[in-house]
Amino acid sequence: MNDLFFSLRRIASWTSGKTEVILPALQRGLVWKPNQVELLWDSILRGFPIGSFMLSEIVEVGQKGKYYLMDGQQRYNAISLGYNTVPKAKAVLWMDLEPPTVKNSTRLFWIKTTTQPHPWGFKNDDDCSRLNTAEKRQALNQFNLQGSIYNKEFSLKSTWPVEANCPIPLWCLLEASSSTEEASTFLQESLGLFWATDFAYRERFKLSDKAKAYMTEVVFPALKALDNYHINCNLLPQKVLESETLAEVAEQTALEVLFTRLNTGGTRISRDDLNYSAIKAYWPSIKDVNDDLAEKYMNPSELVMLAFRLALTDDNDKCLRNEFSIRQIRSIARDDDERKKIESFYNTHLLERILFKIDKWLGVTGDEVMRTPSILRTVIARNSPDVYLLLMYFAYKDLQSSIDLNPSGIKALAFYLHWFTSDNDKRFCVQEIFSRCKKGINYENVLKGISCLMHKCKLLQVYKPEEVRGFVEIKQSHNWRVWNNIPAPARDFFNRVFWYRNSEPKEMLLFAEREYINTHFANYDPARQDMWAEYNRPWDFDHIVARNRIVGKWGGHREYDKVWLDSIGNIAAISFESNRSKNDGSDYSEYHANKDSLDYDASVESLKYDVTYYPEVSQQFAQITYNRFCKIYSKVYDAICVLFEQMVLPNNLQSRKGLFNKLIQKFPNAIVHFAASDENDYLVTREQDWTRQWMGVGIVKGDYMICFEWTAMFQEGKPQNAEIGIRKAPGTIVTKENMKLLTGEEVADDSLNHYWYICEDCNSIDLDYIIEKMDNYLSMIL
Repeated sequence: MNDLFFSLRRIASWTSGKTEVILPALQRGLVWKPNQVELLWDSILRGFPIGSFMLSEIVEVGQKGKYYLMDGQQRYNAISLGYNTVPKAKAVLWMDLEPPTVKNSTRLFWIKTTTQPHPWGFKNDDDCSRLNTAEKRQALNQFNLQGSIYNKEFSLKSTWPVEANCPIPLWCLLEASSSTEEASTFLQESLGLFWATDFAYRERFKLSDKAKAYMTEVVFPALKALDNYHINCNLLPQKVLESETLAEVAEQTALEVLFTRLNTGGTRISRDDLNYSAIKAYWPSIKDVNDDLAEKYMNPSELVMLAFRLALTDDNDKCLRNEFSIRQIRSIARDDDERKKIESFYNTHLLERILFKIDKWLGVTGDEVMRTPSILRTVIARNSPDVYLLLMYFAYKDLQSSIDLNPSGIKALAFYLHWFTSDNDKRFCVQEIFSRCKKGINYENVLKGISCLMHKCKLLQVYKPEEVRGFVEIKQSHNWRVWNNIPAPARDFFNRVFWYRNSEPKEMLLFAEREYINTHFANYDPARQDMWAEYNRPWDFDHIVARNRIVGKWGGHREYDKVWLDSIGNIAAISFESNRSKNDGSDYSEYHANKDSLDYDASVESLKYDVTYYPEVSQQFAQITYNRFCKIYSKVYDAICVLFEQMVLPNNLQSRKGLFNKLIQKFPNAIVHFAASDENDYLVTREQDWTRQWMGVGIVKGDYMICFEWTAMFQEGKPQNAEIGIRKAPGTIVTKENMKLLTGEEVADDSLNHYWYICEDCNSIDLDYIIEKMDNYLSMIL
């Protein structure tokens, strides 16, 4: 293994891409935290070694004499920031020329970082602690800037590290030191470079005698010493990695294996990042386009995989393509037709147009305060990638020839699939919709797919706001619980939308509060890796009636109140700053200032503090909370209701409905019912009920029901799960006494069926056959 040595300035020049060292496609895109960058430069300026880099000879034809940077990108990035050679840099490094004296700090030189999410810099400590809210507000006043980072993006030329006493951009000092051997000249050159910039701080920059002495006596010698500061680079010769070009069938090539074992800072490469690395190796031309687009939408490795899956989905495929392994990626790279499909998505701006169209459909674009917060689009892309891929497919087809779905319908479908199915079932649901839309992307096929998925218990049925409001009548009794009053068929739905502890209701709450979110945090979107990576959301989910008023109290209604405490009806997303000032709930000023956008009911302030000790107060708290929950849900329903204005049943469900209606004509007193999770039968009262899995037509006679049941499924041409016989009547249970009355035989309790007294498989759905069977069973009761 040979060694190479490079000066810091030479390393900083690698950003041009025209030097002998380049970043391979497999290299990671991670960026060090500010304290790592600042402490690295402190080490450099003190002459400390910062470790070696690892390079490898490039084995590709035509790249002789060039090297890949295999390990050390974080240090390379930090060095480049200092020399100001990073294109479109998201950070600026400054040096404080009047360094503070900080107890317990290990620093000698105070390099200070400003970044887009922290344009005011960080605290004067080795951890680069964040400024508090008051300090940030004071910094904006110093900058003469209005707003906040959450609803406005500030240029780093307008800001500076406010904790520094006399900051100057580090690159000005580095540039000046390289062009002179005299300390006095260095001082003048540094200031000249700074004053020639458009940094706002230069207008207030004043160099004291103390700072001048520090520059000439401390900074200048340290910078001149960098002329002889070189970093050792270990070199992997070509023969070590020759197998990288020969590995046709291995899951990972030698180069890929090496990257998984080089863990700078202990950070392992994820599977997604490794896949993206392989893609960049075989499609180097798409990297910049993909990364630029991903900055607005999602992680680059997630976006590129979605693009690949869409580009390689053929109209003849039964389903959208699944994620690709590295082995499959290499195979695709060798197929000219498939390579061209992918390149066309990037080189013709097709992918950009697809993503923009999705944003328009979801209502993310524009400046209206009632637009969909971009964080909800990002959450769909991140947590429901198959749902987002379906939207990409629709957009791709719409760009070719307009599809028969309007934006409100597509938006409704996206949120419905994202919120009302489990993570394990999302891919199944997407593939069902996709397979039906291959015949045409229109409402009929989408609605048939939805009905089918409801029938297969993959998608939850939803309820109108007036139905939800009528679910419960709140009682005072300390034993009363809301879930005991929810109709059994609606319990899964209710649990999905009611509880704060679940992710879906939190997102629904953000959607309902979109006016507040867009007004206060328009600039916040976790998709922006450059802005919000590792940065906490700017709001808290606040309990309107505070937790400490109920949890830990010993009133008789404590358990009753805990139920309502954690409903989204008692939760609001309000700014972090406002929530911290609210404390135990005595300050409701943020709610008063945003009453409508937070659906706030001020009567909550009249509740006695010790809620749990008063039955009437607890009931009032429950009613206020449920009312607000219903308002929140009503806004959610408005976004998806277009899907439920009519039900379009697939052929099998339509056939079952037709058969049942004919049976009702024959037996006018018959009822159509379905079975629910509590082992009871419920009458069909809603159009969505026709999608229930187990449905039947029955004639009630006392505690009995002569009944035909069918799941609407077929197997080898015969009805599957079709039963006929005598069933328990709705609201009753099967008893051995009733069994004896019917059959004349004694039976043991443990031999009773939960639903049927007498049952046989029904092997035909011929109307006359079923009528004859039901008449026979009727005669047994009469």
